[in-house]
Amino acid sequence: MNLLTGILALITSPLGPPITLLIGAVLVWTIGRVLHRPQWQSAVALTSWLLAIWLTVLLRLEPVVPIFSRPWQPFVMGASQLLWVSDGWNWYVSVLLLLLGGVAILLSGFGGQYVDRPSYQDRRRATLTLSAHLGVLATALLFVGSGNILTVTLTWVLMDILVLARNAIAPQTRQDENGHNPSWL
Repeated sequence: MNLLTGILALITSPLGPPITLLIGAVLVWTIGRVLHRPQWQSAVALTSWLLAIWLTVLLRLEPVVPIFSRPWQPFVMGASQLLWVSDGWNWYVSVLLLLLGGVAILLSGFGGQYVDRPSYQDRRRATLTLSAHLGVLATALLFVGSGNILTVTLTWVLMDILVLARNAIAPQTRQDENGHNPSWL
């Protein structure tokens, strides 16, 4: 019962939405590796995104400002706290990030990324890209909810690593007859 209470407290904290997005990223990657079903991957990504939005709205309805804090004790420095806060500003930016991230998930999951007969490499790259979108969105939410400079720095580094990984695995764009990459945005 104590473990269940701890998990519930973690999900209802400012770490809840990023955790659901990270779980969704792992599930999308697993479905892509094992089942090779693009529709299921997109459905899992969309479900984890909707769950993250729902948890974010529930954070705003809390009567007190939700926080999550853990001590951090490195070997060579003094102790500090890893702190995440879900106040008004953080909530507003989190909702904007979730909306923009939802557009990216919809475009990468349900968009024209899947051709009639995609190769194995195309399917694998699409799976990794969709998982990376969810991971970057989760780290962006962690970054926005940071409550002190230590947490900002750690989440910023983590977010940069995932952005670099996402850019490294992003699907190659097709070139038109003039050799230009068409842009729809």
